[in-house]
Amino acid sequence: MIDYKFSYFRKPITNRIPYKSIAINDLFKAIRGDYYRSATLEARKVKEASTGEYRAFKAENFDYVTFAGEFQNRSRDGLIRPSGLMCLDIDHEPTEERMQALKRYVILDDNLDVRMIFRSPGGDGWKIIIRNPLHEIDYSQAYKRIKKYFWKTFACEIDNTSDISRACFVCWDPEVWICQDEYLKTLSKKNPALNKLIETLDLELIKPTHEKIN
Repeated sequence: MIDYKFSYFRKPITNRIPYKSIAINDLFKAIRGDYYRSATLEARKVKEASTGEYRAFKAENFDYVTFAGEFQNRSRDGLIRPSGLMCLDIDHEPTEERMQALKRYVILDDNLDVRMIFRSPGGDGWKIIIRNPLHEIDYSQAYKRIKKYFWKTFACEIDNTSDISRACFVCWDPEVWICQDEYLKTLSKKNPALNKLIETLDLELIKPTHEKIN
């Protein structure tokens, strides 16, 4: 399995110099562990009281990564080498049922090579990390095409930020999902129990079209 490398930054968000480069498996372990638990739970309490205070809290209290590559400093001009990854940010999903349905459909989509999914700091969205399927073109243009694909396929709006140096806050999610091996993903597609579960979901929540990304 390819262990993609990208830059890891210490808080706050105003710090633009990376601490080190890390691999996706390293981040998986950090997200699943307890290191970010207290900050994540506190952020969700703050969010209930004030959206503005929540944004300020995230900026001050969470480390972050640049999934799209390794950087000398967090800016487009500071890119050292691209990772081949892309972070898709989905927020403000109305129900937990829709969130779980979306997660399953995204993992099983043949057009997407999903490497990791974890819950956002606010708790009502996903950070979906995929291998960039359009790496041969400009990152920003590739992101916009993926954004269009998500809307058309899953009736789902992803964040507008198409900057290759975009930051992604690292938070706690004990149920973070990672694709450990290609054959495991293939097995999940053929798993009768999982397929039966998907069939029982309310298809009005999400209506996948599975058209090719272009």
